[in-house]
Amino acid sequence: MATAFEVERAPRPLSAYVHAKRAGNMLFLSGCGPRIPATNQVPGGSLVTPEGAPAEYDITAQTHQVFDNIELILKDSGAGLLDIVDIQSFLVDLPRNFKHYNAVYEERMRGVKSTRTTMYVVEHVSTATHAPGQVDQYYVCD
Repeated sequence: MATAFEVERAPRPLSAYVHAKRAGNMLFLSGCGPRIPATNQVPGGSLVTPEGAPAEYDITAQTHQVFDNIELILKDSGAGLLDIVDIQSFLVDLPRNFKHYNAVYEERMRGVKSTRTTMYVVEHVSTATHAPGQVDQYYVCD
């Protein structure tokens, strides 16, 4: 039997899904972007100005927020970073953001021996909605 987790301390899902679901020993986390739970805002600035022009943003702040959110979800689901088996990372502007994202990843994932795939995407759900961010991640844990 599977157990679903809706984590009150994490950003609300953008649609009809749960933050995490445990099936046997495996824990699957839904994609999680950089929204701050209390405000639903993305730290480090938006991707675009109110006029729709590209804006400056801080990928480092956004990446740290993703990890903060993931750690909340893991903890409230009975897991931790050391339980992570696989990570799929989605970056909207890989050439610009990869080195900054990777620096935060190395800092926050020190000692965690998981697999990881980093993908360059044109847009992801949090970019296409009211909460645009540059990074999103999906996790599988055991």
